Formats: sequence, structure tokens, C-alpha cells
Amino acid sequence: MKSNPLEPKSFEESLKALEEIVRGLEQGTLPLEQSLEQYSQATRYLKFCYERLSQAEKSVQILRGIEPDGTAKTVSMDDDTETLAEKQGGRGKRRSAR
Repeated sequence: MKSNPLEPKSFEESLKALEEIVRGLEQGTLPLEQSLEQYSQATRYLKFCYERLSQAEKSVQILRGIEPDGTAKTVSMDDDTETLAEKQGGRGKRRSAR
């Protein structure tokens, strides 16, 4: 079974194709039907990129420190409920402890 050459293969390829489509549309030289086809393809690439970024964010772990046994203490980005002020305060404490 052949894969569709217009279907995204990777985040990087999709982003590159999306940028090329945007440049073409911004030039305004394409006929209306081709512009609409390009726009439709761009929305598929954009959706693919957003889905991949969402997956990546869910897999990223934030290092919170080191446990006494030497293992890393991490939390998922989704579980990170600390405010910016709390984060900055924690950084200052770690720096002053050196």
C-alpha cells in the first residue's frame, strides 16, 4: 500500500512544507482553486504539527531536584502548577545554598 505523498511524515517536514505553502500563498500568484488546495493542505500540516508538539509536551519531564538516594526528582510539565514567582523564589534559594 502506497503512502500519500501529501501526508506529513515528521514534524520538521511538515513545518517546512507549511512554510513553503505560506510563502506561495503570500505571493498571491496562484489561481483560486490552487490557493484553496494549498490552504487545505496547510491546515493538515498545521494540525499534524500541533499534535506532535502536544505529544512532546506531555513526555517532557521537569527536573525538580535530586532525591537523597541520588535519583532525579521529576514532574510532568502538565503537573507543574507552581507559579512563576514560586519558581523564581526556589531558584534564589538553590543559588544561595551554594
